[in-house]
Amino acid sequence: MRINFMTECATRPLSLPVITWPDLLLSAPYFSSALVDAVETAEINWLELAPLPRARLYWDCLTGEIANGGVIQYFYNHGNESSAFDQMAEFYGQHPLLAPHMPLVERILALWPDIAPAVRDARASGEWPEALFRRYEAQFDALENEILHLNKDLAAQLEHHLLMHLHDYFRLVPLAGVEPKGVSWIECRGSGYRGHLRFLDGFPVGPNIFERGKQGGCDVIWFTPDRQLKVCERCPAR
Repeated sequence: MRINFMTECATRPLSLPVITWPDLLLSAPYFSSALVDAVETAEINWLELAPLPRARLYWDCLTGEIANGGVIQYFYNHGNESSAFDQMAEFYGQHPLLAPHMPLVERILALWPDIAPAVRDARASGEWPEALFRRYEAQFDALENEILHLNKDLAAQLEHHLLMHLHDYFRLVPLAGVEPKGVSWIECRGSGYRGHLRFLDGFPVGPNIFERGKQGGCDVIWFTPDRQLKVCERCPAR
């Protein structure tokens, strides 16, 4: 995931990506993927995002790169946008689940000045920097294990936080017939599906069923009343 930093965006109004209820539900169980898709579709610069989606995207970028190739891969892919590293404290500090872990992030970002010359030389060579990665592998091993262990527990909490505060992450397209209180059964159609959704007090608790094609395929998405995902079944066509 490549970050697009633009410091001049700081004075622009903060944005929320637009999403439909079916698109959100069909992203289960990884609802953050719907956030990524909505932001990319709208071509919203990350610095223009409202605080919660912005912090979440930066966190997923950091942890995703580290999980894939370590701290050095994160710097190799994003060091050329390092002018925004000094804003990370502010970004993470605005998310209640990420703010307590800013000291760990600051320890990672503090490494950049020392390794920046080696990273820039490797990028300028135009070749895959295998030697660069090997050079720093042992040095960063403990730090990488620390953040990946943290994220193992934090990832589920972040997904649930998104579900509990949807309107702080998205602009949801209203569905006709959904009542703010009580139960609403809604039918909808989209590309390749016909949906039968059950809303409770404005949220699609479920069961939400998406019929796919004419061969019996369907998806079932179902939540507990406190928005914990309890069923996510993908039933392919026979």
